[in-house]
Amino acid sequence: MFLRSTITVTVCFGLLAARPPALVAQNQQEMNRQAADEAEKADQNLNRVYQKALSTLDSDGQKLLRTSQRAWVAYRDADAASAADEMRGGSASPLLSDGTKAALTRERTKLLVERYDSPAISNPAPEPPAKAAPGPTSPAGAKTKRAAAEQFLAAYQTGDRVAAAQVAVETALRPLTWTSDIVKMKPGLKVRDENVISYKGGMITLDYSQNPDGSWVITSLGLIVTD
Repeated sequence: MFLRSTITVTVCFGLLAARPPALVAQNQQEMNRQAADEAEKADQNLNRVYQKALSTLDSDGQKLLRTSQRAWVAYRDADAASAADEMRGGSASPLLSDGTKAALTRERTKLLVERYDSPAISNPAPEPPAKAAPGPTSPAGAKTKRAAAEQFLAAYQTGDRVAAAQVAVETALRPLTWTSDIVKMKPGLKVRDENVISYKGGMITLDYSQNPDGSWVITSLGLIVTD
């Protein structure tokens, strides 16, 4: 009893070096396709878990779960539409919609597994690896998310990878182009808020984890092209 889902989010990808408009558009299309694929995989896994959960219930329980599921699907799709509206008419709109659907679908799957815990449904199909939390060799980090974002941006603007590594894990830095000319490639770089660095033509999203001492570390980056 599922609608075919298509997600948000901000899906995390490495930053793209400056490229001609045609290639930027192509990369956005590729990100949109990947987000749609992830949303569909998440939906297929949820459907499998949902059907298994139904099989563990009596007729009254099944009726209640079906009602709950229909209401949840309506909520998920409405929330995805609301997220995509932030980029209304833009090429990144499908990325936001599919990203939101995938994230919410995975949350729903986890809830069903926990609620109807049984050997029949507690082994869902493999999902994409979770973001690695900072380990013993985690960067020092910063006292606040905002401070981490500002420190990262200052390093990125000058191509100083060593300084950036003080607040960001290696997997977040590896795909980036580190050059002092980045301000020319991405003019107008500024920290809009703790989760977003904006620039003319797009934005960089930041995800964090917290070290045991309370400091914040950037664990992944995402790119949204707005032009």
